[in-house]
Amino acid sequence: MRPFVSFLRILIVIAVVDLLVVFGLARLELSGTLQAALGALLVAGLTAPFLYFWVVKDMARHLSELSSARASRLKFRALMDTVAEAAVFVDAEGRIRHVNRQTERIFGFERTELINQPIEMLVPKRFREAHVGFRDRYIADPHPIPQGIGRELVGLRRDGSEFPMELSLSPVEADSEVAVLALVTDISRRRHMEAAAAEELKEPVGS
Repeated sequence: MRPFVSFLRILIVIAVVDLLVVFGLARLELSGTLQAALGALLVAGLTAPFLYFWVVKDMARHLSELSSARASRLKFRALMDTVAEAAVFVDAEGRIRHVNRQTERIFGFERTELINQPIEMLVPKRFREAHVGFRDRYIADPHPIPQGIGRELVGLRRDGSEFPMELSLSPVEADSEVAVLALVTDISRRRHMEAAAAEELKEPVGS
């Protein structure tokens, strides 16, 4: 129930009860002071049950919903922290809504530094304008993109260093809007091993 509607209902009940009490006490022909005191007690006693059911009950239900939502968020966070890749949830406006622990480790940011920030803060400046265009096109036509599809991407760490990465994208419906789950894998080690292997192949036989 909306707070304004609940407030109006309470006012109506109090007004109706007050009128009934005043009408009833007027017929008893009591003194003004006694009538006012008795009227206040009757109004308070008769409206108390409504106040309890409409205010206390609503508040308890609201607190219960908040507690359940918080528990769900904690479970979701714990689940995402078990994912091997860096997991980043981005809304339709391109703002980061959730990251897991692996994201903090790979990019060097604290979780609180990333929430509500544009996803482009994890992209080198020279690629940001192009990334915005890609993001807008993806939101207009959301579809799964597995890792390893398309060009190699570059991520930006908090310290300003860059690293090669692979990215997968999955559209997720959140609050009737399209959000995106991005899974990021740091492939620096793989690239280093590939470069080392290539150097070995260049060495002349018997050297």
